[in-house]
Amino acid sequence: MKKLLTAICLISTLFYAGIVSATTATNIFSVTADVNATCTVSGTNLDFAAYNGSQVDSTSTLTVTCTNGTSINKITLSLGDNYNVMRRMKHSTYYLNYGLYSDVGRTAAWDETTYPIPPAMDGTGKTITVYGRLPGAQLGSVVGHYTDNITVTVDY
Repeated sequence: MKKLLTAICLISTLFYAGIVSATTATNIFSVTADVNATCTVSGTNLDFAAYNGSQVDSTSTLTVTCTNGTSINKITLSLGDNYNVMRRMKHSTYYLNYGLYSDVGRTAAWDETTYPIPPAMDGTGKTITVYGRLPGAQLGSVVGHYTDNITVTVDY
């Protein structure tokens, strides 16, 4: 029995000595990410509907979404596919003149150098209204569907 107790004590001491003399190694690593400035833009179609020779006003809505903290330098609307002195929609070889504006009174033409700057971007979509005007008395046009394409560019 004494030998058994001595053996148990010896084994216990070895286990204890192994635990006490164990060493550990540690390391620290970083977790990182970079958030880059990015923006997207979309726009609704600007539809003047049926034109009967009278002035027609309509609007389009742009939605600009940028990462939080992104600053926008400018928003540009192209002159369109059929520009000649002013923006024009085309059907066959016929045209209808129209204008795009940044204000509801349609006094500030929105060309390639004028633009409104939205408030500071916060990661949510900001809406910007484009005001369109189809002037009256363009009776030289023929019956048909007139179109033009405007490219929206956001510089940030």
